[in-house]
Amino acid sequence: MELAKLKGEGNKLSAKLTKARKNEAELQNLVADIKILLYWLRIDILSLAGPEWSERMELMNFIIEELELRESETHKGIKALRVALSNKKKDLLAFAGVLDNKLRDIAQKFQISLSQVRQVCLLMKKSLSTNVYWQKWCLVGIDHQAIAELN
Repeated sequence: MELAKLKGEGNKLSAKLTKARKNEAELQNLVADIKILLYWLRIDILSLAGPEWSERMELMNFIIEELELRESETHKGIKALRVALSNKKKDLLAFAGVLDNKLRDIAQKFQISLSQVRQVCLLMKKSLSTNVYWQKWCLVGIDHQAIAELN
C-alpha cells in the first residue's frame, strides 16, 4: 500500500481494499445466517425428537423463505438448496407424521398426555450423566414407577 501511495495509486487501491473488506463482512454475515438456518433444519426440524408434523412444516417453510431472502446470482447454491427443500419438504418430513401417530399410541397405552410423551422424547437428546437430564425428568410430570410397572 505504501508503494502504491508513492506511485500515486494509493486512492485507487484503497477504494478496492475498502470494497473488498465490505464484501468480506457481507459474506461473513451471509455464512453466519446460513449456518444458523441449517442448524435449525438439522436440530429442530429433521431431528427425530422434535415438534409435531405441522409445526415442523411451518418451520421448514420459514427456513425456505429465509433462504430465498438470501439468494443471489453470485451464490447459486443457496437457491439450489432452497428449491430442493421446497420440492422435497413433504418427503423429508414424512417420518414426522408416522412418529406423531406412534407417539399418540404410546400416550394412549400409558394413559399420559401426548405432550408428556414428546417431553420424554426431547429428554432423550440429553445425556443421562447431566443434571439437566434428571431435573427435566422430574419435571415431565408422569408417574415413572407406574409406567415401569406397565412394561
